[in-house]
Amino acid sequence: MNKNFLRLVTVATLTVIPVVTASGLGFRLVDMDTHASGRGNAYAATADSPAAIYYNPAGITQVHVPSIQAGVYAIHFDVDYRSRQTGERTTNDTSIQPVPNAYFTLPIETTPLTFGIGAYAPFGLVNDWPDDTDFRTVATRSTLEFRQITPVIAWEINPQLSIGGGLTINDAQLDLRQALFPPGHPLANGDEFHFDGRDQFFGYTLGVRWAPAPRHAFGLAYRSSLRSNLKGTGTTRLPAAGIDSREDAELNLPFPRTAVIGYSFRPSEAWNFEANLDWTDWSVLDSVTMRLENSGNQDLEFNWEESIVYKAGVTRYFENNYHLSVGYMFSENSVPSSYFNPAVPDSDRHLGALGVGWRDEHLSWSLGYQFGYSPTRRVRGSDGGDEGPADGNYRTIVNAVSASVGIAF
Repeated sequence: MNKNFLRLVTVATLTVIPVVTASGLGFRLVDMDTHASGRGNAYAATADSPAAIYYNPAGITQVHVPSIQAGVYAIHFDVDYRSRQTGERTTNDTSIQPVPNAYFTLPIETTPLTFGIGAYAPFGLVNDWPDDTDFRTVATRSTLEFRQITPVIAWEINPQLSIGGGLTINDAQLDLRQALFPPGHPLANGDEFHFDGRDQFFGYTLGVRWAPAPRHAFGLAYRSSLRSNLKGTGTTRLPAAGIDSREDAELNLPFPRTAVIGYSFRPSEAWNFEANLDWTDWSVLDSVTMRLENSGNQDLEFNWEESIVYKAGVTRYFENNYHLSVGYMFSENSVPSSYFNPAVPDSDRHLGALGVGWRDEHLSWSLGYQFGYSPTRRVRGSDGGDEGPADGNYRTIVNAVSASVGIAF
């Protein structure tokens, strides 16, 4: 068991299907609603739909009738890699990945309380590399399926101030693979280490929304860190030597806490401008432990760094119930070159979005498109020294479409 595998495991688990997490953001998925995505996910202060369960649970007090909303965010994430050693170019093998979401809100009659429950995937990963890359001993396949169910309660203290919060119920399943030998080695044919583990665990979310004046609103949302203990198997395959062995395996992985603060300005009923700062405490990822039944424990320092996603968006509302949105996000890189792993080719990322929708008293729908790119990242010393197997130039392109429908009873 080598250190590169442990790096692969942690990096992959903390990612998202770029914006699954490339959010196309690289490690976190923040696109949980089509309308919000179309305005750059700057929505913590507006938060006026059932999707506020994710963006700011205090906001669901603005939904005054029982409502259901469901949608899907479909992303395609391309990574272009140029090897520092050979100069050869390689691209990852990924298909379009659909990420669904669903929300239900219910005002509790004769009380200032509103109940809500949401289901979505705030983390995730699907990333495949060809078997003959220079870094095949670091990463070949990485898949994380993450499901979260969030029941919340919000209290409208007065018409200007609401608070909300609830429990997050999480299920994570991780499938990671890496080769055992570099390309060209006599035994490099079907060689593989494969980890497969799953766990269920809990967290919580909190939110505050304050609208001191009709044109101004502020939002604050917090999501707790999560601790998982993924239990499963570690499988080593080496066909050339007749080896195919399995052993029990456990992996303790943290998921970061996040905090979002937002300000919405509405100069008139026709316009809504909003800006958000979205902080992720990636420093929680300082070390990870893998336990193998026969091979013992291994610890590894990662030293990831805190990062911020900057979000801004605007929505124009029309008299015929249509609305049009434009948004932008910038996501900071969180992974130093010495801990870089191609399972999650993290880097600074720019994302632009467009959205269109329609809403009346009972029905609503939204459509959105998002494009993202990362400037070329030149990775050097990816193994902690002067030169590593994953050294090279990485560039990413993100294309995503989304759609949602809602019913208010």
